[in-house]
Amino acid sequence: MPSLCTLLAYGEFRSTDFLGMLAETLPHFLRWTIPPFLLYAISSVACELPRGRWIGPSIYFLGLLLSLPFMGVMGAWGPAHVAMHAGEPAWLAFLLLLIVKAILTLVRCTVS
Repeated sequence: MPSLCTLLAYGEFRSTDFLGMLAETLPHFLRWTIPPFLLYAISSVACELPRGRWIGPSIYFLGLLLSLPFMGVMGAWGPAHVAMHAGEPAWLAFLLLLIVKAILTLVRCTVS
C-alpha cells in the first residue's frame, strides 16, 4: 500500500462527468481512509488488553500526529484535494470510536 507521501499529487480532473471524477478520486480517498482504519484495528486490539484501555487511543493519537506532516496535497485542485477533504473526518471518527471503546471497556471491567 502506498504511503501518505504519495498524496502530494498534482493535476486537475481529467474527466468531466461525475462517474469519471469519482473513479479518479477513489484511489486517493482510499489512501486517506485505509491507514486510519488499520491504525484503529491495531489500537482496538490494544484496548482489549488488560490495562490497555488508554494505550489504544494513545497509539492511535501518536500515529495521527506522526502522519500529519505527510497529509497534504499540492498543485491544481483535483481528485487528491477532494479525497483529502472527504477522508479527513475518518481520522477523527476512528479516534472517537477508540475513546468510546476504551470507556466501555472500563465500565465493563468495573461492573464485573
